[in-house]
Amino acid sequence: LAIAGLAGYGDCPEADDWIQRGNREIELCARYYSDDGISPEGEAYAGYVLEYLLEYYAAAVPLIQVSIQPESWIRSFPGTFLYHTVARRAWKQDDLMLAFGDSPRHFRHGPGYLFARIAELYDDPVAQELAAQFLAGEFDGDSSAAWLYALWFDSDNPRQVWSGLPVARTFSNWGLHLARDSWGGDETVLGFK
Repeated sequence: LAIAGLAGYGDCPEADDWIQRGNREIELCARYYSDDGISPEGEAYAGYVLEYLLEYYAAAVPLIQVSIQPESWIRSFPGTFLYHTVARRAWKQDDLMLAFGDSPRHFRHGPGYLFARIAELYDDPVAQELAAQFLAGEFDGDSSAAWLYALWFDSDNPRQVWSGLPVARTFSNWGLHLARDSWGGDETVLGFK
């Protein structure tokens, strides 16, 4: 509804109301996403939500005064995703990450171009590295909007491999601990909930 409002912005009298209603729904949903990038439904479903949020804000921010929400969750998503992944050399389009709850082990939407957008928005070199690896490895899901790479991926953005990140992370608000013995690519990965 909010996207329809943006399309009719300035031309359609109902557009402002549609935008406001859409923004209220986003604000309501944003309350359920924590600052650490975890989704209550799992990372694969988070990618689905993230795609529509980023598309909406890409259209809305140039037209209206609106703040990106939930910004800290969006900003944290690439790092959270990394901790959920299986060893890098084992990545496959349909088997990328550990799954908790009913979330599948792969994405249907993105996530490579989503990482590209986050890298652009927040100068995040790890997100840029993820975007580049997804683009090169064709790991994006079946329902992906790959055309968004053309809009959101900037090969000039700095990249940083994640080998220097800590090998374990606890997401205490979800009772989740993810660990690996290294970031070498063939590491052992363990998750506890």
